[in-house]
Amino acid sequence: MNSKYPRPNDQGFTLPTALGMGFILMLVTAAMLEGARSEQISATSRARSELSMAVAEAGITRFQSFLDRQRLLVTRNLSNWQSDLTNLESTVGHCVQKTTAQTYSQGDWLDLPTGKYRLRNYSYQPQPDSNGQIGISKLQIEGQTTSKPSQASSLIAVEMPVSLIPTTLPALWTTELNLHREQKITGNVRVRTCPTANGQVAGISAENMAVGSNGQASGSITASIFPWPQARPIPDRNIDLPMIQGNLTLPRPEDWPDEKGVYHYAVQSNSNNQSIDLSTDQKLTIKLKDNEVVNLYTKGNISIAGEILAIDEVTKTPQPQKLRIYGGADTTEFLLFDSATVTALIHAPLANGKGYSATKMGTGLTGILWLKSWNSSNHNSRLSIEQAGSWADLAIPPEEQLGVRIHPPSSWQRRDLSKLSSD
Repeated sequence: MNSKYPRPNDQGFTLPTALGMGFILMLVTAAMLEGARSEQISATSRARSELSMAVAEAGITRFQSFLDRQRLLVTRNLSNWQSDLTNLESTVGHCVQKTTAQTYSQGDWLDLPTGKYRLRNYSYQPQPDSNGQIGISKLQIEGQTTSKPSQASSLIAVEMPVSLIPTTLPALWTTELNLHREQKITGNVRVRTCPTANGQVAGISAENMAVGSNGQASGSITASIFPWPQARPIPDRNIDLPMIQGNLTLPRPEDWPDEKGVYHYAVQSNSNNQSIDLSTDQKLTIKLKDNEVVNLYTKGNISIAGEILAIDEVTKTPQPQKLRIYGGADTTEFLLFDSATVTALIHAPLANGKGYSATKMGTGLTGILWLKSWNSSNHNSRLSIEQAGSWADLAIPPEEQLGVRIHPPSSWQRRDLSKLSSD
């Protein structure tokens, strides 16, 4: 057989083999390119998701900071915020004109450097029997990237414990101050106003704060528009009392307290709209047993140049926390003279208060003085105010005691909204 001719079964083998190998290489290359593309898309998607998560986390931090400034909303559900905001006047937080609370409650977006976020839901669940922790707040924040061509959204739900911070009653709490440079306050002062540019409060200075035995100021001065308790309503079960003028001792033999030992007196006003008018030599004495308290609800104005003393009937010691004077809707003026000696907790939120100098000097006011405004400078009053009493004495709800604290999140749940929508 002639060997220079190929065998029949070898004909056409080389070309098909080369074509097959090329096709296989093309498939492998295409698969590798598709895998790299898918991996790149997946990595990009993960990056966008992580960025939107970071935006949502930043939104949670911003929202926590907001709640720390506006603590009355901590214990309110988002569904009630619209009505609650009506009672917070026109500004919240750090004296801003457009309320951040309104923006949150409407679900509006707020911008961040890397995206934007909004409040999806906020609720509060009270838990009174939880070792001093008064509740749990539940928060949902949505974060969204704003980079093109595609966006990503994430939702983070957290739970944050809420507890109480023990605080003392402000000795002086008002909206506007004008203190005489020599008037001394022992305790904290709160002013419902914005601080000045240097962080101070108009109408009062560090010189007005009494110095303790340790050489330090006895209290602090704080500017905050944190809302305060409104005028207390007179209970239906009360003891009618004529306008107080001249010497008087309460309770009278014919007066009876309620089941908790509280005497509720509705103090009427005269034709000049005066409910209490004590001159220099006149005295109102409150004598109480251990478990007794007197509440005076005034229907008119108050002027005190004499003495109002709440004392323990047995020990004869002062008990300012057991006498509460609540100014009503028509208590719009409160006059206090340097000749006065007062042991009482006084809360008249609609009254403009004025201090007046006097030739006879009393010992000042021991308790609290909460008024719409307080001016002791124009009439050279040096009357001192020394804090006494506690929040419990005024039966003010915990969330209104300036001492509600919201803690860092105790649990996190993350959800990629972009992935859910694509599925």
